[in-house]
Amino acid sequence: MSMTSNPRIIRGRSASDLHFGAAHTPAARIAYGLDRLVSNDKVFAECDLILYPGDITERLLPQPSQEAQVARNWMDRNIELAERHGTVLGVVEGTPMHDWFQSEYFVESNNIRGNKASLSYVKEVKIVYMEELGINVLFVPDEAHDTCQLTEIAVREALHQAGLEKVHLTIIHGQFRHQYPEHLRDTGMDFHDSDFYLSITEHFIFAGHVHTHSIYKRIVAQGSFERLHHGYEAPKGCVGFELHLDDPSKSKVWFIENHDAMIYKTFHVKGDNLQYEADRIRLLASQQPSGSFLRVKAKSGHPILPLIKEFKKELPMYNWTTDVEKEKKKTVQEIIPAKIKRARISIRPENIAELLKDRLEVLPENIQLDILNVLEKCK
Repeated sequence: MSMTSNPRIIRGRSASDLHFGAAHTPAARIAYGLDRLVSNDKVFAECDLILYPGDITERLLPQPSQEAQVARNWMDRNIELAERHGTVLGVVEGTPMHDWFQSEYFVESNNIRGNKASLSYVKEVKIVYMEELGINVLFVPDEAHDTCQLTEIAVREALHQAGLEKVHLTIIHGQFRHQYPEHLRDTGMDFHDSDFYLSITEHFIFAGHVHTHSIYKRIVAQGSFERLHHGYEAPKGCVGFELHLDDPSKSKVWFIENHDAMIYKTFHVKGDNLQYEADRIRLLASQQPSGSFLRVKAKSGHPILPLIKEFKKELPMYNWTTDVEKEKKKTVQEIIPAKIKRARISIRPENIAELLKDRLEVLPENIQLDILNVLEKCK
């Protein structure tokens, strides 16, 4: 447990969007970074609460596979550390197409060890009272309901059932309007209501999903812990926090950078001086760590693009690619209703019968029962 002598002060860390199983950033590298900044004896000894707000995995990891084993070993370490130091763990389910409920292994790992760690793994809208810390924590998974508005209704109901007007913390996997550029805020995307969640949360809202770190009022987006592909040049890492239960105005949060995050760097070529641009790329490339992913971006037909073969020969310690800039065309953007945009559905044992309901109704009743019995055994 935290070394603080004041039980009314809670210290912790939060890391989200880990994405074990990403295409280019190795799972072992992600685990190594986490073990340096979060999942180690020193941090767990100093912290009362460790949070993981979703997207532990990138995709459904095959069993057995090296990525799955690395992810599970890392979850095992978290359970062992939580038990050893009396630290509370909070994990929320992320985007269905990423997590696939694979974070349930936290629960399995804890069960194997006799449930000695204080763990809250949540896959539905739920308020958890963490008795060891004396706080109420709201968990909101991604796509908990068809729309963010319906999710808000579920949150209001959870508050009502718990007899609460506010919670101390909210752990959510989802997006807020302020996290996107202005020109993308009214394009039909579905956003959570920042004012609502701020109004029901005393301290911080820790939000996973958007991979760029930001702090808006008390909404804290950790950003992704690692860089996963090109376009990820901003700092990566996690956040530390300190909650003052008697005076929320004194609560604080800070960013902890993962300085060893994988490098994905793009060299934009605008000039026509081929020799100058090639030398500039060679110089900048040589300053990057071995294994970095480097990309040369230029307009179609630019003479720098064929030189990628030479760069690969001269500097084979890097992963080289090219990106051809597309000509900007004036287009009329169609505004797509949020509900249509969120029509992506994850098929799971819990919802497959409902998804097949219309098709089952046209079959004879005895065949319907046989199919439903088979589906029930799949759960």
